[in-house]
Amino acid sequence: MYDFSLSLYFFDARVPHPLDTFFISLQNKIVLYRRHSETTTELYRKELRQGLEKLKAEQLEAEEKTLVAYKKSYAEAGGNDEDKHSFAMMDAGVLDMQNYFASADERLKTQFSEMAGYFNKSSLVIVYALLENELRKLCGLLKTTLNKRISLGDLEGKDYLQSIFDYFDKVLEIDLQREQHFLSTFKDIQFLRNKIMHNGGEFSIVKNEELDRIIKSSKGLLYLNTNREEGIRILGISSIDFVYEKYDIILSFLQKLIWVVDEKLKYSLLEKRLVYLFRYLTNDLDITIQKVNKVKNGWQTTFLIDTIDFDYLVEYQCKLTVVEGKQTTINILNQIENDKKLERLNQQLLENIDLLTENILAGLFHPEKGVNIQLMFFAKS
Repeated sequence: MYDFSLSLYFFDARVPHPLDTFFISLQNKIVLYRRHSETTTELYRKELRQGLEKLKAEQLEAEEKTLVAYKKSYAEAGGNDEDKHSFAMMDAGVLDMQNYFASADERLKTQFSEMAGYFNKSSLVIVYALLENELRKLCGLLKTTLNKRISLGDLEGKDYLQSIFDYFDKVLEIDLQREQHFLSTFKDIQFLRNKIMHNGGEFSIVKNEELDRIIKSSKGLLYLNTNREEGIRILGISSIDFVYEKYDIILSFLQKLIWVVDEKLKYSLLEKRLVYLFRYLTNDLDITIQKVNKVKNGWQTTFLIDTIDFDYLVEYQCKLTVVEGKQTTINILNQIENDKKLERLNQQLLENIDLLTENILAGLFHPEKGVNIQLMFFAKS
């Protein structure tokens, strides 16, 4: 049964910290960018299918007309069967018709392949632009939040991406060492983006170890066409899947980064989320984050709920575990006895898991995947 009166407590939108807003907004933006790519790619495929179907229908019609002409010429021709067949084939234009439609089929497929290739490369450029621009915004937000005097622009060099990571390290004092493998991937995207933007994706025919390494690691999604007359190699992206991979990598990075940032803030972002969740119990409560741990495919936090409301004076030990799963599920273990308000809140969460996934936990897990949530309550010993 829907608990309407309790749901009123969640009608007032949570007022998130600007950093929370940043991460949630960027996740949603990445999802939309990817859907745009998927939609555009499917439109190309649909138009190609329609073009091939139309061409096939025209070919069938031409074959019928050619067959009539062939039979007429065959009947009028003299000589043996082989001579009559040769004359009829030439007179009816059978081979010309077959060559025309074979060439038209090849032209159509090549045209759409080139269109898709251009779109794939432009999509990769957009991926990098989104990454760099949003990380620059994040640096500005963190400068304000951490009250730093030095801005990103004060130490920005030619390599904007490296400057951003240096700013995290040297000014914000946020340790990204555990996430260095992401920087390597972002550097590869940056390398390809620069070549596409400034050279049209053209490379010298001279061996380029960095390029060769990136292409080898792409598992066939990148390739080079060699033009020996001009002495160049032209980069191609054979599938939009290469771009989708980059969107997924950025999402994974963001899910790591938000925790690194919140650790720097002593988990104040997580604390505010939990205060909002449990405010139904009483407005006079404190949440104390005791520990945040990584677990396989997710994270786990232990925290205290401590109230100073004399009408509702409690002290609870809690544990929240969130991991990715095939489907979204919630499990609540409540070992607190005779707390009707907590029981009511738990029932609301069990029946309306969106309160957690679309509000309290937004930005803390992959928006396109399922999530398994476990919430536990114990009396403090």
